[in-house]
Amino acid sequence: MTEPVALHAVTVATSTVRHDVQRLAAQVGLDDDERQRLRDGGLLQVPVATVDLEALVSEVLDGLAPADCRAVVFTHSLELDDGLLDRLTKALGSALPDLDVAPLIVSGRPCSIIHLGIQLGMRLWQARRHGTVVVIGGDVAASHADRFFFGSAMGDAAVGLTLGGSAQIGQILATASTWHVIAADGTASPTQDIARFRDQNPTAIRAVIGAALAEAGLRWSELNVIIPHSPYRGIWDTVAALCQFPRERVLDQDIGATGHLNSNDVVVHLAAAVRDGRLRHGEIAALVSPGFGATRGCTLLRVS
Repeated sequence: MTEPVALHAVTVATSTVRHDVQRLAAQVGLDDDERQRLRDGGLLQVPVATVDLEALVSEVLDGLAPADCRAVVFTHSLELDDGLLDRLTKALGSALPDLDVAPLIVSGRPCSIIHLGIQLGMRLWQARRHGTVVVIGGDVAASHADRFFFGSAMGDAAVGLTLGGSAQIGQILATASTWHVIAADGTASPTQDIARFRDQNPTAIRAVIGAALAEAGLRWSELNVIIPHSPYRGIWDTVAALCQFPRERVLDQDIGATGHLNSNDVVVHLAAAVRDGRLRHGEIAALVSPGFGATRGCTLLRVS
């Protein structure tokens, strides 16, 4: 079993400027069928950043105000050029002067990478047992055309979590990550590979949740809430039925205002649920992220 680690703070940086998904879809030339898929999936608006990724990350750090931070992990789903990676690394090191190790920049698991970042953050804290560790995720689309893939619409966001200190949000009980690459080239993958991925994905999502529960020594009956990755609502109808989990306890009601935020949406939805009082003391929440291709992650939180 994993030793729990305190989750002290969660913060989110997105734009207050939200664009209508249908207008963006028309602008980039999506056909009527694709636009209907977006409507059916519950995607209405996406936040579009008016600043660059570096500024969003700086906003996250200001919101966290981490004390005595000893390590930082930065995760991203979208490809970043070497210049931006270098600037982000330097900015993180400058903003967090007490680091014991250089900032860790992690990618390679689209849409589920935040869970690997949390896992690394937990291990870094457990190795030190003093100070805090910050986990940051961030993605900004290069163009509006890049926002649309597989019936989903992507917004821009950066998120942050402070591990260690007092458990103001809760305790992270376990993380699990799995991968079984079927459609390795994303939208360019062969049609039969995409179909096979979609067929296997719900069962694999159930498996990664089960793996995290087993790591924490918990049963399915003890899971109270799923906080989902949200490319569209339909996948959670299927997962809830497959897992015999109450659909109303899958907290995807914010998708209309957020759209899909790559690996960051689980943290955005967690922050909203905490802010709005939708999580109760002692509940077990599973943050769940299936990434196309496929990778999957689940992080279990006991709410304070």
